[in-house]
Amino acid sequence: GFISMITKLLKEKNPEYVVFCYDRKEPSFRKDLDQNYKANRTEMPDDLQVQMPYIRQVAGLFGIADIELAGYEADDLIGTIASLANEENFEAVIVSGDKDFCQLVNSHTVVYDTMKEVVTTSALIQEKYGVSPAQFIDYLAITGDTSDNIKGVAGIGPKGAQKLIEEFGSLEQIYTNLALIKNEGTRKKLEASREDVFLAKKLVTIVTDAPIQKTMDDFKRKNLQTEELRQFFRKLNFKSFEKNILDD
Repeated sequence: GFISMITKLLKEKNPEYVVFCYDRKEPSFRKDLDQNYKANRTEMPDDLQVQMPYIRQVAGLFGIADIELAGYEADDLIGTIASLANEENFEAVIVSGDKDFCQLVNSHTVVYDTMKEVVTTSALIQEKYGVSPAQFIDYLAITGDTSDNIKGVAGIGPKGAQKLIEEFGSLEQIYTNLALIKNEGTRKKLEASREDVFLAKKLVTIVTDAPIQKTMDDFKRKNLQTEELRQFFRKLNFKSFEKNILDD
Protein backbone atom coordinates (compact mmCIF):
# COMPACT_ATOMS: atom_id res chain seq x y z
CA GLY A 1 0.00 0.00 0.00
CA PHE A 2 2.80 2.40 0.89
CA ILE A 3 4.67 1.71 -2.35
CA SER A 4 1.48 2.19 -4.35
CA MET A 5 0.96 5.56 -2.66
CA ILE A 6 4.53 6.65 -3.38
CA THR A 7 4.44 5.65 -7.04
CA LYS A 8 1.04 7.30 -7.58
CA LEU A 9 2.21 10.52 -5.92
CA LEU A 10 5.50 10.69 -7.80
CA LYS A 11 3.85 9.91 -11.13
CA GLU A 12 0.93 12.32 -10.83
CA LYS A 13 2.56 15.23 -8.98
CA ASN A 14 6.23 14.73 -9.89
CA PRO A 15 7.51 16.76 -6.92
CA GLU A 16 11.04 18.11 -7.14
CA TYR A 17 11.27 18.19 -3.34
CA VAL A 18 9.69 15.59 -1.05
CA VAL A 19 10.24 14.35 2.51
CA PHE A 20 8.63 11.84 4.85
CA CYS A 21 8.32 12.81 8.51
CA TYR A 22 8.26 10.19 11.25
CA ASP A 23 7.25 10.03 14.90
CA ARG A 24 9.80 8.86 17.42
CA LYS A 25 9.13 6.06 19.92
CA GLU A 26 9.75 8.30 22.92
CA PRO A 27 7.01 10.81 23.90
CA SER A 28 6.95 14.35 22.53
CA PHE A 29 6.96 17.56 24.57
CA ARG A 30 3.14 17.32 24.71
CA LYS A 31 3.40 14.49 27.21
CA ASP A 32 5.14 16.93 29.58
CA LEU A 33 2.19 19.31 29.19
CA ASP A 34 -0.38 16.58 29.84
CA GLN A 35 0.38 13.05 31.02
CA ASN A 36 -2.99 11.92 29.65
CA TYR A 37 -2.15 13.01 26.10
CA LYS A 38 -2.74 10.06 23.74
CA ALA A 39 -3.13 7.82 26.80
CA ASN A 40 -5.95 5.90 25.13
CA ARG A 41 -3.96 5.11 21.98
CA THR A 42 -3.33 1.43 21.33
CA GLU A 43 0.09 0.16 20.33
CA MET A 44 0.89 -0.20 16.63
CA PRO A 45 -0.23 -3.69 15.49
CA ASP A 46 2.63 -6.19 15.32
CA ASP A 47 2.06 -6.90 11.63
CA LEU A 48 2.48 -3.20 10.87
CA GLN A 49 5.39 -2.71 13.28
CA VAL A 50 7.54 -5.22 11.38
CA GLN A 51 6.87 -3.34 8.12
CA MET A 52 8.21 0.02 9.33
CA PRO A 53 11.91 -0.65 8.60
CA TYR A 54 10.96 -1.75 5.06
CA ILE A 55 8.82 1.37 4.58
CA ARG A 56 11.69 3.64 5.55
CA GLN A 57 14.14 1.67 3.43
CA VAL A 58 12.02 1.71 0.28
CA ALA A 59 11.33 5.45 0.58
CA GLY A 60 15.09 6.02 0.55
CA LEU A 61 15.48 3.79 -2.50
CA PHE A 62 12.93 6.00 -4.25
CA GLY A 63 15.22 8.96 -3.56
CA ILE A 64 13.00 10.43 -0.87
CA ALA A 65 14.48 12.05 2.24
CA ASP A 66 13.12 11.36 5.72
CA ILE A 67 13.35 13.13 9.06
CA GLU A 68 12.57 12.58 12.73
CA LEU A 69 13.43 14.61 15.82
CA ALA A 70 13.44 13.67 19.50
CA GLY A 71 10.78 15.51 21.50
CA TYR A 72 8.64 16.33 18.46
CA GLU A 73 5.92 14.56 16.53
CA ALA A 74 5.89 14.08 12.77
CA ASP A 75 3.18 16.75 12.59
CA ASP A 76 5.60 19.32 14.04
CA LEU A 77 8.24 18.45 11.47
CA ILE A 78 5.67 18.77 8.70
CA GLY A 79 4.62 22.15 10.08
CA THR A 80 8.21 23.30 10.32
CA ILE A 81 9.09 22.17 6.79
CA ALA A 82 5.93 23.74 5.36
CA SER A 83 6.90 27.01 7.05
CA LEU A 84 10.46 26.70 5.75
CA ALA A 85 9.14 26.02 2.25
CA ASN A 86 6.98 29.15 2.38
CA GLU A 87 9.94 31.24 3.55
CA GLU A 88 11.93 30.03 0.54
CA ASN A 89 9.02 30.74 -1.86
CA PHE A 90 7.97 27.13 -2.41
CA GLU A 91 4.40 25.92 -2.76
CA ALA A 92 3.95 23.35 0.03
CA VAL A 93 1.68 20.31 -0.29
CA ILE A 94 1.04 18.36 2.92
CA VAL A 95 0.02 14.83 1.98
CA SER A 96 -2.34 13.68 4.71
CA GLY A 97 -5.94 12.96 5.60
CA ASP A 98 -5.56 14.51 9.06
CA LYS A 99 -7.77 17.57 9.56
CA ASP A 100 -5.34 18.99 12.17
CA PHE A 101 -3.19 20.21 9.27
CA CYS A 102 -5.92 22.70 8.30
CA GLN A 103 -4.23 25.13 10.72
CA LEU A 104 -1.20 25.25 8.39
CA VAL A 105 -3.11 26.04 5.20
CA ASN A 106 -2.47 29.42 3.57
CA SER A 107 -2.08 30.92 0.10
CA HIS A 108 1.08 28.84 -0.44
CA THR A 109 0.22 25.66 1.52
CA VAL A 110 -2.51 23.10 0.89
CA VAL A 111 -3.35 19.67 2.30
CA TYR A 112 -3.76 16.83 -0.19
CA ASP A 113 -5.68 13.71 0.82
CA THR A 114 -4.58 11.07 -1.69
CA MET A 115 -7.24 8.59 -0.53
CA LYS A 116 -10.15 10.97 -1.18
CA GLU A 117 -8.44 12.97 -3.94
CA VAL A 118 -9.28 16.18 -2.07
CA VAL A 119 -7.08 19.28 -1.95
CA THR A 120 -7.88 21.40 1.11
CA THR A 121 -7.52 25.14 0.62
CA SER A 122 -8.43 28.09 2.85
CA ALA A 123 -11.75 28.43 1.03
CA LEU A 124 -12.61 24.76 1.59
CA ILE A 125 -11.83 25.02 5.32
CA GLN A 126 -14.08 28.07 5.63
CA GLU A 127 -16.82 26.26 3.75
CA LYS A 128 -16.54 23.00 5.69
CA TYR A 129 -15.82 24.21 9.23
CA GLY A 130 -16.99 27.83 9.19
CA VAL A 131 -13.63 29.14 10.40
CA SER A 132 -10.43 30.34 8.75
CA PRO A 133 -7.17 28.32 8.89
CA ALA A 134 -5.84 30.87 11.42
CA GLN A 135 -8.84 30.13 13.66
CA PHE A 136 -8.64 26.36 13.25
CA ILE A 137 -6.45 25.86 16.32
CA ASP A 138 -9.13 27.51 18.48
CA TYR A 139 -11.79 25.37 16.77
CA LEU A 140 -9.84 22.21 17.62
CA ALA A 141 -9.21 23.41 21.18
CA ILE A 142 -12.92 23.88 21.83
CA THR A 143 -14.09 20.65 20.17
CA GLY A 144 -11.26 18.53 21.61
CA ASP A 145 -9.97 15.31 20.12
CA THR A 146 -10.98 11.96 21.57
CA SER A 147 -8.36 10.07 19.55
CA ASP A 148 -5.60 12.08 21.27
CA ASN A 149 -7.45 12.23 24.61
CA ILE A 150 -7.75 16.04 24.43
CA LYS A 151 -10.77 17.28 26.38
CA GLY A 152 -11.65 20.68 24.92
CA VAL A 153 -14.90 22.23 26.20
CA ALA A 154 -17.23 19.53 27.49
CA GLY A 155 -20.63 19.78 25.85
CA ILE A 156 -19.70 22.09 22.97
CA GLY A 157 -19.32 20.47 19.57
CA PRO A 158 -18.29 21.65 16.11
CA LYS A 159 -21.35 23.83 15.46
CA GLY A 160 -21.12 25.51 18.86
CA ALA A 161 -17.39 26.10 18.42
CA GLN A 162 -17.94 27.61 14.97
CA LYS A 163 -20.62 30.00 16.26
CA LEU A 164 -18.47 31.18 19.17
CA ILE A 165 -15.44 31.77 16.95
CA GLU A 166 -17.58 33.54 14.36
CA GLU A 167 -18.94 35.87 17.04
CA PHE A 168 -15.78 36.57 19.03
CA GLY A 169 -12.92 35.76 16.65
CA SER A 170 -10.64 33.75 18.93
CA LEU A 171 -10.53 31.61 22.05
CA GLU A 172 -8.97 34.42 24.07
CA GLN A 173 -11.73 36.84 23.02
CA ILE A 174 -14.41 34.29 23.89
CA TYR A 175 -13.11 34.13 27.47
CA THR A 176 -12.56 37.89 27.67
CA ASN A 177 -16.22 38.37 26.75
CA LEU A 178 -17.86 35.51 28.68
CA ALA A 179 -20.35 37.93 30.21
CA LEU A 180 -21.67 38.77 26.73
CA ILE A 181 -22.65 35.17 25.98
CA LYS A 182 -26.42 35.10 26.31
CA ASN A 183 -26.87 31.34 26.53
CA GLU A 184 -26.33 30.48 30.19
CA GLY A 185 -25.62 26.81 29.48
CA THR A 186 -22.88 27.67 26.98
CA ARG A 187 -21.37 30.21 29.37
CA LYS A 188 -21.26 27.68 32.22
CA LYS A 189 -19.68 25.03 30.00
CA LEU A 190 -16.96 27.48 28.98
CA GLU A 191 -16.34 28.55 32.58
CA ALA A 192 -16.08 24.94 33.75
CA SER A 193 -13.63 24.00 30.97
CA ARG A 194 -11.38 27.07 31.04
CA GLU A 195 -8.27 25.17 32.15
CA ASP A 196 -8.92 22.23 29.83
CA VAL A 197 -9.49 24.33 26.72
CA PHE A 198 -6.33 26.42 27.06
CA LEU A 199 -4.33 23.25 27.66
CA ALA A 200 -6.03 21.77 24.59
CA LYS A 201 -4.92 24.76 22.53
CA LYS A 202 -1.28 24.09 23.45
CA LEU A 203 -1.66 20.40 22.62
CA VAL A 204 -3.32 20.86 19.21
CA THR A 205 -0.99 23.62 18.01
CA ILE A 206 1.44 22.23 15.43
CA VAL A 207 4.99 23.54 15.90
CA THR A 208 6.35 25.46 12.92
CA ASP A 209 9.83 26.19 14.23
CA ALA A 210 11.24 22.85 15.38
CA PRO A 211 15.08 22.84 15.40
CA ILE A 212 15.51 20.56 12.39
CA GLN A 213 18.78 22.12 11.13
CA LYS A 214 17.74 21.56 7.49
CA THR A 215 17.25 23.58 4.32
CA MET A 216 15.04 22.80 1.34
CA ASP A 217 18.07 21.45 -0.51
CA ASP A 218 18.10 18.54 1.95
CA PHE A 219 14.68 17.49 0.65
CA LYS A 220 15.46 17.59 -3.05
CA ARG A 221 14.37 14.34 -4.63
CA LYS A 222 17.19 12.07 -5.74
CA ASN A 223 17.25 9.47 -8.50
CA LEU A 224 15.80 6.01 -8.04
CA GLN A 225 18.37 3.52 -6.78
CA THR A 226 17.37 1.15 -9.53
CA GLU A 227 19.37 -1.98 -8.75
CA GLU A 228 18.88 -1.73 -4.99
CA LEU A 229 15.14 -1.24 -5.56
CA ARG A 230 15.06 -4.26 -7.86
CA GLN A 231 16.68 -6.40 -5.15
CA PHE A 232 14.22 -5.04 -2.60
CA PHE A 233 11.22 -5.96 -4.77
CA ARG A 234 12.62 -9.44 -5.44
CA LYS A 235 13.28 -10.03 -1.74
CA LEU A 236 9.60 -9.32 -0.99
CA ASN A 237 8.37 -11.03 -4.19
CA PHE A 238 6.84 -7.78 -5.49
CA LYS A 239 6.94 -8.84 -9.13
CA SER A 240 4.34 -6.38 -10.41
CA PHE A 241 6.17 -3.44 -8.82
CA GLU A 242 9.45 -4.55 -10.37
CA LYS A 243 7.83 -4.78 -13.79
CA ASN A 244 5.73 -1.58 -13.61
CA ILE A 245 8.28 0.68 -11.93
CA LEU A 246 11.64 -0.57 -13.19
CA ASP A 247 10.92 -2.32 -16.49
CA ASP A 248 8.45 0.09 -18.12
